[in-house]
Formats: sequence, structure tokens, C-alpha cells
Amino acid sequence: MFPARLSIAQKVIILVGTVLFFEVGFILVLGALFQEAESRLQEEVRAREVVSHVNSLNSQINRLLTAIVAPVAVKDVVSELVKFEKSVRRDLDALKALTRGNERDEKEIDELCRNCYAGLDLIRSLKITAETEQVNWSGREFKLLQFNDDVAQQMNSIVEKYREIQKFKEESAREAREMVYYWLVAVVLANVVLAGLATTIFILGISRRLKIVKDNAVLLAANQELNPPIGGYDDISELDRLFHETAAALKESIHKERALVENARDVICTISAELKFASVSPASETVFGYEPEELTEVRISEVIPSESLEHMVSGLELSRQYDDGEPFESTFLKKDGDLIYILWSVQWSEHDQSYFCVAHDISDRREAELLIKQSEERIRSIFNNVPVSIVSASKYGAVDYVNKTFLERFDYERDAAQNLKLEQIFAAREGGDSPPQWSHLVFGPQSAAKVYQLLANTNNGAAFPAEVVVNRYESTEGERLLIAVEDIAERVELEERKQQFVSMVSHDLRTPLTSIRGFLTLLKEGCLDLEGETGVRRVGQAERTVERLIVLVNDLLDIEKIESGRMELDLIACDPVLLSREAIATLKSLAEEKNVEIELVLRDDFKALALADEERGIQVLINLLSNAVKFSPEGSSVILQLVDGLKEIEFRVIDRGRGVPEDKREIIFDRFRQVESSDGRRGKGTGLGLPICKTIVEAHGGSIGVGGSEVEGATFWFTIPKVD
Repeated sequence: MFPARLSIAQKVIILVGTVLFFEVGFILVLGALFQEAESRLQEEVRAREVVSHVNSLNSQINRLLTAIVAPVAVKDVVSELVKFEKSVRRDLDALKALTRGNERDEKEIDELCRNCYAGLDLIRSLKITAETEQVNWSGREFKLLQFNDDVAQQMNSIVEKYREIQKFKEESAREAREMVYYWLVAVVLANVVLAGLATTIFILGISRRLKIVKDNAVLLAANQELNPPIGGYDDISELDRLFHETAAALKESIHKERALVENARDVICTISAELKFASVSPASETVFGYEPEELTEVRISEVIPSESLEHMVSGLELSRQYDDGEPFESTFLKKDGDLIYILWSVQWSEHDQSYFCVAHDISDRREAELLIKQSEERIRSIFNNVPVSIVSASKYGAVDYVNKTFLERFDYERDAAQNLKLEQIFAAREGGDSPPQWSHLVFGPQSAAKVYQLLANTNNGAAFPAEVVVNRYESTEGERLLIAVEDIAERVELEERKQQFVSMVSHDLRTPLTSIRGFLTLLKEGCLDLEGETGVRRVGQAERTVERLIVLVNDLLDIEKIESGRMELDLIACDPVLLSREAIATLKSLAEEKNVEIELVLRDDFKALALADEERGIQVLINLLSNAVKFSPEGSSVILQLVDGLKEIEFRVIDRGRGVPEDKREIIFDRFRQVESSDGRRGKGTGLGLPICKTIVEAHGGSIGVGGSEVEGATFWFTIPKVD
């Protein structure tokens, strides 16, 4: 038996080491026997090869001598001699290799080699040639026969010797193989006996002590006192000692667990397979309003409302099917009739055929979630109705939310929009910014909102300039991007128009002033005769230049009044015919200069009066008529037509110019806008005349528009209310 102080590992090492020691010894003996048998076998093979090469050599010599002596063609003897020399040398080299290392055998083979080479020299001395076709013996017949006898005798001696060796080695190899077999059987039997003996000793040494440990496990399961500790210092003693310590700790844990169950704020209970409460912790009085005894043996259907009962039963069944079943919620009817929300965590015990449950009251949480949900709905409603496109994206640029404005402006369905990447929406804009690296905005240092001027791409292939404001915010999934997209197409267009306007006004102001300055300089220096034809013409030019400046300044003042809301009208009953004729008279010189005739067309019985501001009405007519004159070809006519309507008077200005394209008929009434035709001609102006006309007409309560065609010319019309 092993000493009790040894551990199981040490005992196993001793046991295995003993078996291995004997096995190594057996293996060494077997190895030596195998090596001896192999050595004898190799000697036998070597002897066989020596005999084979000697016999081959003898056969070659006999065949050559027979060919020389026999009456055959000399040319066959020559061919046989060449083959003989190659074969003799090959066999002699093989014999030298086989006897290398054996001094006595090497001497015999060396002597055989010398005799064979001497015989070759003797045969060559016969001078056998294919040309002479004869053998020159010259008294060498005796020497040749003597060579044959000597070599044959020497080779017979070697063959007999090595046949004896072969026979002896073959017998020795057989005996060695039999010895290996006997030793192998002996090793196997000895190994089996030794292993069985060692195993028996080992099992007898630990089985009794393990039985004590097994009995302790049964006693612990039965909640009984354990056997006294096992003495000794081996692993089983240590296991028994740990078992006693574990039993003590388990009793303490059970005591603490009972205390926790009794003092837990959550209800800890068991529900039988028949869906009845089997046991309930004291917390049920606080949470459910029931004493534990009142719920024992009560079916869950009596306290779980019908609308939650099916969900409750389904949750219990899932926890029975899956060990890691998910917690589930249900309502619970308290004793006082109040309804509360309970989160159930359930574990099925196959042994007890019961559900072990923890019931946590989440009524406060549900109320908070409801408030949060309502708050989220309000926020979502705000986001959906703001007039700015809102996009929320992950840190990698994947869109996960867009508001209603985005869907309408970008022409996307919600499902398609939430599969977009920010790279698909935003691109670089000429004169603006390049799209940022979106992930850098999240992973980089925290900073204030960043504003970019980008190009926004819609689903229908259109694009518009946008001001993109990017903010970072924290969510449950980590930091994300909140992006506000504002369409600044109108702003960009307005800026461009303002730039064009400033450029145009600076030109229109600088050019007339330069002309007037030159005229005044000529007057100052006395270089201009005001009474002469040139002087009169220059004075007229200066006067028209001043008039253009006055018109430009008036337009600027009017647009400023319109923007500030300070335009006032003095509405009186006035004759539209007189207003028309005064406007025509004002433009008479311009019409004559362009060789264009202005005609007033109206019915003979036209007597309607307009409720209008005379100055502003004339201003509208002058503006429309001057435009018609400027864009009319020479020799054509401009018609001003008055139409008496039911409640209003309509003024129509008809020209034979290039007309207004249909796609431009709305925008020409915007500020700073002018129509550019394909011929490259553009009227000189500020782009403010038509917007001012529109404002004046609408201030009267009328309307203004344009018709006609690009072939027949344009027809500008506006209406003014009639006097009742």
C-alpha cells in the first residue's frame, strides 16, 4: 500500500513510473535483439551478393574463352571481348564494395582482381582484330588455359566460403527472430501482470477513502451530520476536508438566502406545474397586498387579469422550454383592487416540477416610460413639422431617422431614406465647402455645431444648394450626428442677383455721371457752343442721361419703400384714358429715337373711371411701355389697349418684340431678374421695374401678368379697380 502522506498525483507517478521502468528495460532488450537479428540478416544478404557476383564473373570468363577457342567469326570475338571487359570490371568493383572493412576478404578479392586483369592483358596480347580475321596465338595457348584454371579455382574457393557464411548467417538470423518473438511474448505478459498488480494496489489504496467521501455526499444531501474527517495528507484527505468546509459554508449560505428571501423587496415565489402559488415570500404583503398564506394554493388566474393571463402562461411555458428564458411582463390585481405591472423572472426546476419566480413591481417605471414615450412623440411631432430637413445618422454616416420635411423635400419614402448614407445625400458645391469626413466629426474632439455650404442630392436626381448644420449628441447607441438641412437656393440666387444688381447699378450710375462730367468739363473750358448743332445735341444727351439717373434713383427709392412698408397711395377717381395719354407723351422722345409708334386703343364708348393713385398708375404704364419700346424692332408699333371689365379696368401693353418664354413669366416679376434671350440682347435696366409695378398694382387691389408668345411678341397686362 502507498503511504497516506503521498498525494494521488504522486501515487500515480510512482505507479506509472514503475511500469514505464520495466517497459523501458524490455524495450532496450528487444531493441538489442532486433539489432542483432538485423546484423545477421545483412551478413547473410552480403554473402549471397558476393556469391552472385563471383558466379557472374566466372560465367563471363568461360563464355569469352569459349568464343576465342571455338571456330566462330573473329568479329564476334571482338564484340564479346568488349562486353567481357565491362562486365568483369563491374563485378570486381561490386565485390570490392561488399568486402570493404574485412581485411582477409579484401585480400582474396584483390588477388582475384589481379588475376582477372592479368587474364585480360593476356587476351589483349593475342591481337585479335576484325580486319585480319585471325587469332595470333604465338605460344600463348598454355598461358590462357592456365589463367582459366587459376581463376576458376580461386572463384570456387570464394563461392564455397561465402556459401558457408550465407548458410550460417541465415540460421543465425532465424534464431535471432525466434528469440525476438519469445521476448516479445514475455514482455507483453510481464507488462499485463505488472499493470494489473500496480492498479490493484492503487485501487485498494484509495477506494476505502473515496467511499467515505461518497457517504458524506449522501449525508449532505439528506441534511445529516457528516462522517468524521479522514486523516492523512493526500488529495482524498484534502477533498474530505474541503467537503466539510463546503457543507459548513452551504449551511451558512442557506441561512443567508432564507434571510434574503424573507427580507427581499421583490416577491420570491414558486408556482407549481398546475399554475398555483406553492410558496410566497413575505414581500407579497407589501407588493401584492396579500399575506403569503393568502396566496398559497391560489391559481394565478385569480390574480392575473384575463388580458395578461395568456401572456403570463406563454412566458412560463417559454421558461420551461429554454433554460435562459427572457423576463416578461404582466399586470397583477392587488388585494385592494389596484392594477400594477410586474416583471417576472422565471426558472423552471425539472426536479421540483415548479417555476421559481421573482416578481418585481415596475409600475413606476411603466409610468415613467409612458411619460417618456409621450415626450418622444411630442419631440418627433416637432421635428416632423419644422420647416427644416432633419437627419439623424450613426457615427459611420448611416441614416437612421429623417423628418417629414426631409421626405417631402428630397422625394423619398421613409423606408428608403433610412437606408441612405450621408455620402449619397451631400456633395461638394462650387463656391461652397467639401463634405466632411462624418466619422471624424464623432470620433474627433467635442466642438460646437459646424456649418457647411454643400450640394444636396434628391431622389429624383435634382440637386440644390443647402446650408448643413451638424451637431453631435449622445444616445443609447453612443454618439451620433444630428444634421439640419436648409434649402438656400433662393438665398444663393438672391445673392447672385444682388451681385448682378450692384454690378449693373454701379455701371448705370458711373457711365451717366461720367458722361455728365465730360459735358460739364467742356462747358467749363468753353469748348462747347450751346447754340450750335453739336451743343444742342450734347445738351439733349446730358438731359436724357439725367433722366435715366432720376429713373434709376426713383426705382431704388421705391424698392426701399416697398421693403420697409412705407409706400402710401393717394387713391382717387381718375380717368385711365388721361393716364394712358400722359404716359405715352412722356415716352414720345424714346419712341421716336427707336422709330417705334405707341398707339392707344379703346372703345368709343369707354367712360369708366379707375380708383387709383395717378402718379403710381402713370409710373406703371411708363415702365411697361418703355420696356415694350426697348424690345420692339424698329418700324413696329406698341399698342396700349384699355378694356372695361365688370369691376375693374384692364390695361394691355402689346409689342412685337422677342416675347417672354413661358418658363420665365413668373420670375420676371421678382427683384433683380431680367430675361436674357438667345440672341444675347438684354435691355438696360436694374431689374426692379417689373417688381415695383407688381407691388403698385397689388397695392391697388389688382393683378399683373404677361402673355403672348416668343414669335408674336409679349402682352403685359394689369388691372385696376373701377369706381362704383
